[in-house]
Amino acid sequence: MEQPIRYKIRVSYCKSSTLIFTSHRSLIDVLMRAIRRTKIPLRFTEGFSPRPKVIFTPPLPLGVLGEAELIDIETTRYIEESDLLESLNKALPEGLKFTSTTNLLKGAPVLSKMIAKATYVLSPYETGSKPKIFELIESKEIIITKKAKKGKPPKDVNVRPFIHSLIEKEDGSIVAEIAAGDKTVSPLILTSLLWPELPANVLEHVEITRKGFISPAGIKLY
Repeated sequence: MEQPIRYKIRVSYCKSSTLIFTSHRSLIDVLMRAIRRTKIPLRFTEGFSPRPKVIFTPPLPLGVLGEAELIDIETTRYIEESDLLESLNKALPEGLKFTSTTNLLKGAPVLSKMIAKATYVLSPYETGSKPKIFELIESKEIIITKKAKKGKPPKDVNVRPFIHSLIEKEDGSIVAEIAAGDKTVSPLILTSLLWPELPANVLEHVEITRKGFISPAGIKLY
């Protein structure tokens, strides 16, 4: 049986403040509706319940802005990038915007294998104290207690290996590079570690933005 021709296009989008408290599941539903409305010739998985071959980057925590989130879409034919971008944005609600599209070369790595780290910017409105950058970077261990799945006790996790760099800018914001994927530390937890005097809801005091992702080779994907 002849194999179907495969094409893949990478789409970048941003999520603004009007949708920062939308769950990842709901966000995927909105994005998939927009993709389907454009009549893109999607390629589907095989089996009894075929699904579009669409891959998303790791979920954004609730309350966090996203400037360069990525989606890989497999199609059955070549798609003109400029036409696609215009069509996609017409189908999106306020708070979401597709910013770029790129046709990928044959054999391009799967999106999940292209992502090693994520870059966040933590911008305090007013904290009243200096962030504990030096203390975190110099620490050999940073132990936090993570909630476990239902029925299991919480466990202590050393998140120091997941924090790659912390740089303070002149405006007082912190640029943080942390691991992406399953083994990572939430930017909300990182914020509470940097400013331990803040109350539990750190988002009332610090704006958190995911700027984009970095590949294992150190290439910025934004």
